[in-house]
Amino acid sequence: ALVAGNGVLWKPSEHATANSDVLHRLLIEAGFPKDLVQLLPTDREAGERLLESDIDHLVFTGSAAVGRKIALRCAERLIPSTLELSGIDVMFVMEDADVELTAKAA
Repeated sequence: ALVAGNGVLWKPSEHATANSDVLHRLLIEAGFPKDLVQLLPTDREAGERLLESDIDHLVFTGSAAVGRKIALRCAERLIPSTLELSGIDVMFVMEDADVELTAKAA
């Protein structure tokens, strides 16, 4: 979304605060303006407020249960959305990682 020139309101998972803080810092250090990529609080209430805000499109990755609620609210407000509902979290594996340990951890 950022590379395409869109502003982003990013509400990360409450289970990934350290990762989101690091990625947000890297985006700012890479030159993206702070007001173009805004990191929201990780609490569930922030997600609910985001659904009521003046957004043009919503992208969500998470559980099917939460995705259903989001889809219903987006449909009521006629907000297009992209929902990836596998419930699987992303994992970055660095080049120097122990592959066997990484596979076991995943």
